[in-house]
Amino acid sequence: MYSRYLIPVCFSLLFLSCVYQREYSGSAAQTAELLELERRVFSLVNEYRHSINIIPLRNNSIIAEFARRHSINMARKRVPFSHSGYYSRVYEISK
Repeated sequence: MYSRYLIPVCFSLLFLSCVYQREYSGSAAQTAELLELERRVFSLVNEYRHSINIIPLRNNSIIAEFARRHSINMARKRVPFSHSGYYSRVYEISK
């Protein structure tokens, strides 16, 4: 039952953060709120991973920055709401 709701909740939170996010121009309170949302989603994902006996993810600031940019681009409809371009982002991160 736990896993049945966790994934939809996490994706809903991520979607809301995409819609709500401003490209680094929000107020300090908005920025803090978004960072807390990111931390909460990260925590929920790791709780789920723990529940199915797989190792937790580790936070990586470089990957997080790429994810934020991708979220902003999706929110601004510069790219489709999808994982399109995943491999090119992975390549850029690996440089």
